[in-house]
Amino acid sequence: MSAPANLEYLQQEHNRLAVLCRLLIIERLDTLDEMSANGTRL
Repeated sequence: MSAPANLEYLQQEHNRLAVLCRLLIIERLDTLDEMSANGTRL
C-alpha cells in the first residue's frame, strides 16, 4: 500500500471510530438522563 492510500485508510478508520465513540457517549448520556428522570441514584 502506498503512503497516500495508507493515510486515506487511517483517516477513514479514524472517522469510523469517532462516530462510534460519539454514538456510545450519546447513548450513555441518554441512559443517565433516564435514570435521573426516574429518580434513580447512581
